[in-house]
Amino acid sequence: MKKEESNLWTRVKNHTAIHETVRLERVEALINPGMPDVHCLLHGRTSWIELKQVASIPEKKYGAVLAKAHQKLSQDQKNWHMDYRRCGGRVATLIGIGSYHYALVDGRFSDTINDMSWPLMSSIALASGDRYEFFPRILEWLDGRIN
Repeated sequence: MKKEESNLWTRVKNHTAIHETVRLERVEALINPGMPDVHCLLHGRTSWIELKQVASIPEKKYGAVLAKAHQKLSQDQKNWHMDYRRCGGRVATLIGIGSYHYALVDGRFSDTINDMSWPLMSSIALASGDRYEFFPRILEWLDGRIN
């Protein structure tokens, strides 16, 4: 996992640790290169989260948030998301923007997430915002209360 994503993982883990029944595990996907970074379990519901970190919201209003090649979902990741969802599984991409803003985008948008601008991404996100409003929402998603 890249250093930026490792820092994002630490923030996610620390902010969700307050919930005693959530289990998050970082997975190194050496065998299956499309497998997401984090396996999640809360109240018997399992989900997967792919982590992506960017420095900031693009200066151009309609510029892609995941603009650089190393930030984009790979074709293997897109395929994994689509196959897992087709089988009824829950998967999303969590984008950290700097250290304080976040968006959680449902896996059904895997094919288009690489080209999404911030206005579009934040409008379709399962959860978005600063850390204070975002992390309670991600727990709601993990618990199945938002889809």
